[in-house]
Parts: sequence; structure tokens; C-alpha cells
Amino acid sequence: MSQSDLDAESAIGKAPFRIAAVYFVVGALWILITDHALFLMTLSPQQLSLLQTVKGSVYVLITAFLAWVLVRRYAYGQMRIQRKLREQRDTLEATLREREALIGEIHHRVKNILQIVLSIIRLSSPAYHPDTPASTGAQADKASNTASPAGSHEIERISERVRTIALVHDHVLISRTGEEVDCSRYIPALVESVRTRFFQPHVTVTHRIAALRLALDVAVPCGLVINELLINALTHAFPPEREGAVCITLDADADNSEQVMIAVRDDGVGLAPTAVAPETTAADTVGLLIAEAMASQISGDLEIGTSDDSPGTEAVLRFPRAASVPREPG
Repeated sequence: MSQSDLDAESAIGKAPFRIAAVYFVVGALWILITDHALFLMTLSPQQLSLLQTVKGSVYVLITAFLAWVLVRRYAYGQMRIQRKLREQRDTLEATLREREALIGEIHHRVKNILQIVLSIIRLSSPAYHPDTPASTGAQADKASNTASPAGSHEIERISERVRTIALVHDHVLISRTGEEVDCSRYIPALVESVRTRFFQPHVTVTHRIAALRLALDVAVPCGLVINELLINALTHAFPPEREGAVCITLDADADNSEQVMIAVRDDGVGLAPTAVAPETTAADTVGLLIAEAMASQISGDLEIGTSDDSPGTEAVLRFPRAASVPREPG
């Protein structure tokens, strides 16, 4: 609201006081002047009574007219302010709708671009070119290395990282505090995507996700951490034909209400006794480095170790709750 509007509102707010003041001044002057004029006149009692009646009637008419004028002005002022407030509200709502539409379009385009990147990565995979003839010598060796299972696995992990980032744009919500991601929808969709891509028929994947909203720049690192930890669990925690379970949880930290905790637990073979297991590939090492880097980006602490109460591995990420936004009721 402009300064002139504020001045107008302040003036209208004083209108009741002005009406009372004008009513008092006009009434006092009318009584003093008319009583003094009647005092100077030489009138009979009948004439004096008649003039008193006329004086009172005229006083009522004058004050009623003044009150009508002042109240009408006050009412028109209130209507003018209400009209301006409605116009400003309509303008703000239209601006907000336009902003939401633009942000939605931006997220849609970002997702489309990421899908294009994902398609390029997948087309670069040797799985799409199994019959491509390789050259002799060094080129043949290079092609053989690229077509190896490890190379295909690495490309698949890169694709899943891009897919994780693209998926978050399906769950962005526009609120008064900015762009947020509903974890109770995003994380289950992410888990299902990873479970489908790295399907293990003998492994059960479950999740318990609290109704929290994360800022967009927090949800992306969290999604990447869960992506890397879940892929590692599905890839290395269970030997062939061994049954098992992986559970992903996201909730407020029970030991510190100011933090959010994400945990990925499995009941597999557990950590290798050496720092790096013999079957660990470069892609797995990069995945753990990415998880640690994403945890650091949101001022989090990532711990990976053996669970105390069950076999297998437990990876826990804790980060400040200030980075997350509780879901609004309803």
C-alpha cells in the first residue's frame, strides 16, 4: 500500500472522532447563539415556547444533515480502501499464479533436459550396441573394456543418478517458504525406481518415510545419498539366491529433535574386513564418495557400519532439521 493510501486510511480512521467533535461544536454554538438571541427579544411566553420548538427542530435537522454528510464520507472512504485492497489482492494472486506457472514450466523443462541426458547415457551403453564391430589393436581392447559388465554397471549407476535428480522435479511444491519436496512421495518413488532397475527377486525392499518436506536444494542430495546406499545394498549385501531385506527410513532423529535421520539398513553379509572389498568396483567407490559429498553439502554426518542388533550393514545420515520444513496440516 502506498503512502497516500496509508494517509487516507489514517484520515478515515479518525472520522468517528471528527464526527463527534463537529457535532459537539455545532450543538454548543447553536445553543449559545439562539439562547442569547431569544434573551435579547421581548416575547410573550407563547412566542418564546414556539421559537424554542422551532430552534430545536432546526438543530435536529442541521445536526442530522452534518452527521449524514460525515458518515457518508466515512463510508465512501472505507469502500475505497476495500476496493483498493481487493485490487491489490487480485494483483498479488495473479502474480503468484503466474510465478507458480513459470516455476512449474522451469521444472518441466529441467526434467526434459535431464531425460535427454539420460537417453544419451543409455544410448552410450554397450548394451545398445552389442553387434558393433570393434577395431583391432588398442581400439579392440578399449571396446572390450567398455563392453564389460563393470562398464555397463557403471553406466547404469550414472543413469540412476540422473534419474534421481529428474525424479525430484515431479514432486516439487510451491509454498510460502519456497520450493519444497514432499518426502513421503518422493522417497518411495525413488526407492521403487532403484528397486526396479537393480531388481533382486530374493530381496525385499521396504521404507518408512515421515511426512516431512525438504527444501529442493536439500532433497536432491538426500535422494542421491539414498540412491547410492540402496544400490550398494542391492548389489553387494546379498550373494546369489540369498534372501534378505533392505529398509529405508526417514524421520526426526530420536536422539536429537533438531536433526533429521535417514537410514538404509540391510541384513546381508555385512562389511568386508578390509577397507575395500575385492569385488568393489570403481563405480562403487565413486558412489560412496558421492554419498559423502552430498552429506557434506547439507552439513550432514554419514556413518556406515555394522548394525548392533542385527546382521548386515547400516548407513545413517543425520543433518540439521533447520534444512527441512514440516508438512502443513491438511
